[in-house]
Amino acid sequence: MLSLAKGRELRQINEFVLAEASPPEDLSRPLEWRKDFQFLRIPLLRVRTSTLCSVSELDWAIFEKKTPWERLKPALSMERSLIGTVDLEELKDHLYQAAPRKDSDLVDIKGPLSFKEISIKEGKPFKGHEYVHDGVYLGSVFSDPDKGEAYVEVHVSNEQMQTLLTSLEQKPDLKLWLGIYVLAYSYEVDDALAEHYHPRDYLVNESTSASVKSLHLYASKSQMDESHDSDSDPSVEVSAPSQTPQATTAVDVAGLSLTIKRLTTAVWFAIAVTVFVALTR
Repeated sequence: MLSLAKGRELRQINEFVLAEASPPEDLSRPLEWRKDFQFLRIPLLRVRTSTLCSVSELDWAIFEKKTPWERLKPALSMERSLIGTVDLEELKDHLYQAAPRKDSDLVDIKGPLSFKEISIKEGKPFKGHEYVHDGVYLGSVFSDPDKGEAYVEVHVSNEQMQTLLTSLEQKPDLKLWLGIYVLAYSYEVDDALAEHYHPRDYLVNESTSASVKSLHLYASKSQMDESHDSDSDPSVEVSAPSQTPQATTAVDVAGLSLTIKRLTTAVWFAIAVTVFVALTR
């Protein structure tokens, strides 16, 4: 777990790898933290809505010879958002910041970071980059190690935002599970041994990329009991659309890998028992 490395120095190997700066002598090599998109499931309470309407703006090219009226331009736009508070009792995974030292390749671990604010906004899909699929909705995670806080801002489509807002208007007390992919470092030992239900700790840079996987509005148990007396369904799920067929394949491979891992463990256990019985005869 990450707690084993807390307080130790890490070394920046490259953009995607951190390693122990002073590994124990009994290790053949330093253990590593490797950067990739990691899945975080964040429970939100007291979700509130926000709408920002812009009407006009000023042209700030102040060195051009323009009258004040010529600088005033129309700028009609509307941005709708959901802002939530994290349910710390339900939160399973945690973020720490990888803080590089000045003029050094050494990196300190700071945290854990507390989620200050989660902002879900309607936005436009990404387009026109050779490394990012068109249609992906990107966001960010910003961290402030001095305050020990992390800020999350992610985006969804206009249609998905409308669905969420309509559901919250009908039932304002619904809770929200936000599933996001965060570009973060994970400990190689956890990657090899942890199950999907184990709590995980991740290292992030001061600013890193994020993208929504899914959002799930759901009712508490008391709300579910009340809904049994009506025809309404208090649960609504909104998922990000798959960008390529490979996305489905990746999920299937992950499930297959987990099955193989468990079968391998069972086989080795059977071999060990067989050898033990043979030696004790």
